[in-house]
Amino acid sequence: MMPGPPDRSDAVVWAARTAWCLAGISLVWWASEFFPSVDTYPWLALIQVSATSFGLVLIAASWMSRDGSPPPILGWLALTASMGVFVVWCWVQLPIHPAYGTDELAFDQYAGQLVAHGHNPYAHSMAPAWGLFHVSQYVVTHSLDGSAITTLSYPSLSFLLYVPFLLLGWSTQLAQVINIAAWVVAIAMGYFLVPRTVKPLVLVLGLLTVNTSFAPGGVTDTLYLPLLIVAVYRWDRFPEWFGWRSWVAPVAMGLALSVKQTPWLVLPFLALGLYLDADPKGDGRARLRAAWTYLWRALAAFLAINLVFIAADPMAWMRGVLAPSLENLVPQGQGWSALPTVMGVGGGNLVAFTLLMAAALICALVLFVVAYPRTKAVVVLIPALVFLFAARSQPNYFVMLALPAIVAACSVRTPQIQLPAWRTALWGTIRRRVAVGGSVGLVIAALVVALAWPPPLSLRITSVYTSNSRSFSINRIGLTATNRTSQTVHPAFFVKIGGSLTAPWIVTTGPASLAPAQEARYVIQAPNALAQQSGYGGFQVVATTPSPAAMSVSAPYKPTYWRLHVYPNAVNRPVGTGAPITFVAQIVDQFDVPIDRAGVPVYFTVSGGTLRALQRAGITVNNSPGGATPIVATTNAQGTTRFTVTVARSSLTPINFQATLFDTRLRSAYAFSEVVPVVFVAGAVGP
Repeated sequence: MMPGPPDRSDAVVWAARTAWCLAGISLVWWASEFFPSVDTYPWLALIQVSATSFGLVLIAASWMSRDGSPPPILGWLALTASMGVFVVWCWVQLPIHPAYGTDELAFDQYAGQLVAHGHNPYAHSMAPAWGLFHVSQYVVTHSLDGSAITTLSYPSLSFLLYVPFLLLGWSTQLAQVINIAAWVVAIAMGYFLVPRTVKPLVLVLGLLTVNTSFAPGGVTDTLYLPLLIVAVYRWDRFPEWFGWRSWVAPVAMGLALSVKQTPWLVLPFLALGLYLDADPKGDGRARLRAAWTYLWRALAAFLAINLVFIAADPMAWMRGVLAPSLENLVPQGQGWSALPTVMGVGGGNLVAFTLLMAAALICALVLFVVAYPRTKAVVVLIPALVFLFAARSQPNYFVMLALPAIVAACSVRTPQIQLPAWRTALWGTIRRRVAVGGSVGLVIAALVVALAWPPPLSLRITSVYTSNSRSFSINRIGLTATNRTSQTVHPAFFVKIGGSLTAPWIVTTGPASLAPAQEARYVIQAPNALAQQSGYGGFQVVATTPSPAAMSVSAPYKPTYWRLHVYPNAVNRPVGTGAPITFVAQIVDQFDVPIDRAGVPVYFTVSGGTLRALQRAGITVNNSPGGATPIVATTNAQGTTRFTVTVARSSLTPINFQATLFDTRLRSAYAFSEVVPVVFVAGAVGP
């Protein structure tokens, strides 16, 4: 006899247990993150043991509980422990990585410093912030013409939050610490505001690596999270609030709008939801009054924060806060723009993505209205979906809205699906279907245009050049570019690594502009070490043009999967002078399976100390003249070759040996073995 379906109450209990188990496992996992630092800070071992023990206790308590949830006191202790290990981890990480991880974080603190000295940051270049906060060139934002963005690109609360602390004399790591504190406050607020069954989800979200890396890493979204949580908590009850309480939510929304542009998309959905939800009986004036009251109070708070800077220089402020839309920024992210930036599908006119996002916003508003009140629960999540269609759809646009979305979904009243008469009438049904079909069709049409518009250039990588054997990085690339448009273009070249673009590469050979149908050969040089690509990984070259606003992507450069090992790969005791030592070089594939290939030249290099010191040591490799390097030998049928080394005199420093594979056609090395240092001492050495 087959068992029947599980009882619903049992399913709810096990769902709660599963959630709390995940929270406990998160604590155990985070305890392991301290292993790399325990030698520097031995007391971290106590944190490890405590977090691991408490995580296991949390799991056990959820299993022994009748409802699947541990006692409330354990829940609050879990919150304290989770945020405690996160703060300690950040404290350990900041001295290791003190440089600001994004240009936006550096710009915001620098803007705060300008305000503290009586200057308008919107009227100043933010370029000095790169040096002040040691911002990596890898994270600098660029426009399509290859120039770096130096404009303050955020509303004023993004930097005004730092001003009081700056006036008190605190500036070292200020922005990072405030970001971390804002994340801790947001998680604590979320835990306090959601129902008991959802609390473990907040803990797991609080310890997700993708979120915790943003807080100390330099993404300033954490600053608006506490404000946005206040704004969307029980938002559908706003018409019932009076006095000072009726000001809290809209003012919090206005302040959130003043931190960053991401919450801007939430406001229209919130106002529309209030209009639809204010009076179920259909009183239009009550609906309009609720939506308008929330809207004007939020906008008034936004203007109050920004008014001084608007009055000082309206155009500078406007250029700043609208920079993400006006500056022709290089597209990147994990939305639909990934197709042209990664696959080379479309990208011929990036303005199409602006229109695509506008179409997606219209469609989202239509679907929100048509499906209301079911859509009450996703009033914050829907704007995150709109970002999928933007040219720049960075991960933080999505994940940072998750916590406010959960708070909003858990705090609104359960929708009573009682549609008014106009929604159920035949004419109302037809209008709804036309609206949905038309808005979805608009998005599809805009998406087709954005992805069907061909890129202006055809790019092909023809050669690569490696820098040195230690880093095995590619610092020059040869390529051909063909202009497939009817107008002259002025390309800027980037290299795309892991979905992100480096700083623009320097054109050392090739024309600055391409005429229609012209083909040209280019050699581009990495502008800095961070822009260089590892020879072991694939990459693509991206060419951007400001007119037309477009991007072109090459086919991926795929490195060889051959590897090279030498045996022994370590010599752990000194070797006597005059005693031969033999290294065997073996070619293997990416899974370390030997490759049976004869006749492959292997280059064996000797390094360490000065050239004169190496010559004085009297090094002989395969009977070659002393000090000669590299020595070339070809592999046998098993893909191996031998190098026998003798050293005549002892050396004060270790002598390093390494084997290399070199592609003469591409004129670059493509595989390096381990570096094996050996100490040579005079006389024989015993076992």
